[in-house]
Amino acid sequence: MFSFVTLILAWFILFFVGRSQNLHFIIKTILVWLMLMYIGINIIGYIMRSVVPALSPLSPPDDLREDAKKLFNREIQFNRRADIALSLIFLILTAAYLIAIYHYWNIVLVSSAVLVMIGRLPDLLWEIRTGQRVTKTNMPKGVFSKIGVVIDFLTLPLTWYALYKWVP
Repeated sequence: MFSFVTLILAWFILFFVGRSQNLHFIIKTILVWLMLMYIGINIIGYIMRSVVPALSPLSPPDDLREDAKKLFNREIQFNRRADIALSLIFLILTAAYLIAIYHYWNIVLVSSAVLVMIGRLPDLLWEIRTGQRVTKTNMPKGVFSKIGVVIDFLTLPLTWYALYKWVP
């Protein structure tokens, strides 16, 4: 049985093979798109997993002894500082990643990379909130998750356009 991803990739290949007559353009586009997906999803994951816990208030349970509460509070402060440091490091890496894409390719490919990251946000926030990974059986059913999937798949033709049609 074909999945939705397989159908989209098959449509993309069939639609653009007739137009370009060169299969290597399509294969290169799909490989670049998969690389953008892999890097973008991981970068936004690191950023959001370090930003969201830093914003949520933590407090020690009421039934702890006083010395355990002090230790708990000290660990909370240490983890908040570590989360902020990780956020800054990965924000700098994200900026470097996007600048490198712009330097070696063009602004359209940068917009494709940014859209991949934006498309991942709804599922990522759901994962952080529930503590579960998104699978076929427990994936969120909301409108924003569906919009995120559509955005991710719309970046495939945008990547093709950025690689072969955009002339600055």
